[in-house]
Amino acid sequence: MGDLMNNKSTVITLIGILVMTALITVKLFMPESLFSGYALIVGIAFFFVVETIDKTPDVQSEVRFKTVAGDIMKPQVLFWVFLPVIITIVQIVCGKMFAEESYRNYIEHVIGRTSLEMDLSNLVKWGLTNVISVLGEEIAFHGFLCGKGRKVFSKPICILISAILFSMAHFSTGNSVIVFFDLLGIFIDAIMYAWLFYKSENCVITFIPHFLNNILGLVLVKVLFM
Repeated sequence: MGDLMNNKSTVITLIGILVMTALITVKLFMPESLFSGYALIVGIAFFFVVETIDKTPDVQSEVRFKTVAGDIMKPQVLFWVFLPVIITIVQIVCGKMFAEESYRNYIEHVIGRTSLEMDLSNLVKWGLTNVISVLGEEIAFHGFLCGKGRKVFSKPICILISAILFSMAHFSTGNSVIVFFDLLGIFIDAIMYAWLFYKSENCVITFIPHFLNNILGLVLVKVLFM
């Protein structure tokens, strides 16, 4: 631990993780607060601070746009890009077929915590907004917590921390059963995104299934339930 604390970027990474954890934990007690948003900003800021201190070359950064074509062809990457999207589609379709009323209640909960306007006429505007927010989440939770977090913790611990914090950041009050399944689904998605990050070493790649899940979720829910 002493050697770790002698490394400036490692100390800053640890501070960033602790600050993010504190802010997101507060949200559990104040669900309507903006603390998870502040945590997102902290994660993004600390990511770029650590990159600057380490003088990380562009080709080694965890946010790389130029290498997306090559990174997506790495072993198993395409599988992990498509798996979360397929699971989301199957989940929504099965919800419609086998538990429509219960799934409607679940949808209402999700819409409530995201303030999502279920209007396809606003799809382009919402999509552009979502590009920014999803990329920010990927930089904070995967570029920073999973990437830079390896300075402090092992990969499995980084995956667990990022998945737990990602789930907690989406917490919203409601029916306890619905809240549980909502957070469970988010946690599973977060595990898959984190695993994809380690396969690609690029959170621009993890952005793809995350963004597609949001867009497809909106479209399918609108078409099947609204």
